[in-house]
Amino acid sequence: TTGETVVHSGGEDKGSFRNFDFAIKVAIANRLNDRMAVSLGVKYIYSFLAPEWVFNLPEMQGTRGGVGRAWAVDIGIFYKVINNLNIGGAIQNIGTPLQFVSGGEKDPLPRTLRIGISYVPFENDIHRVMVNADITKILVGVTSNLRDEFEDTWKSFGIEYSIFNIFSLRAGYFIDILGHRVGLTWGIGVHYKTFRFDVSSDQKIYEFETSNYRLSAQYAF
Repeated sequence: TTGETVVHSGGEDKGSFRNFDFAIKVAIANRLNDRMAVSLGVKYIYSFLAPEWVFNLPEMQGTRGGVGRAWAVDIGIFYKVINNLNIGGAIQNIGTPLQFVSGGEKDPLPRTLRIGISYVPFENDIHRVMVNADITKILVGVTSNLRDEFEDTWKSFGIEYSIFNIFSLRAGYFIDILGHRVGLTWGIGVHYKTFRFDVSSDQKIYEFETSNYRLSAQYAF
């Protein structure tokens, strides 16, 4: 979410709303050998841009919409270099476009390439420390200018501390030069057997005030 949006019409305050995105994903992973695994995920995306009452305002001239839906596929690969060093990659959001306005243009999903590396410098029966770094590239408008491509790549770095492999705390730093998004990020998680719940926020990376949180729940079977 980009925070609360206040709507004005005819010089009057008509109300406010918060937009959000929601996704449900089912994934399967297959271990190829002791070091390598691949994964395939299918997800349903629901994107709430604006409520119906906004489109009932005179300025909208009968336009209908406000909600976009799409299906997408994610493909990933994981490789264990050594016991405490892993690398991975994924191509995400291969799927149908989103259409927020009836009869309007369809917006393609942001197809992305992600490459990450994780290193565990310390681990015992109680404590675990992991250092992560990854880059994300939107696969749209790719050029031959390597400098432009590097600046258009999102970079993130972080560290995670977990205790008893149940509770985890994360802190990181995110860099998106062209998008003017730079700043600290954080997250907390609870992991019990095959269930994991996570809360994260990157609201400090924006140049405007916002409350941007991500909630995720994961169950493996």
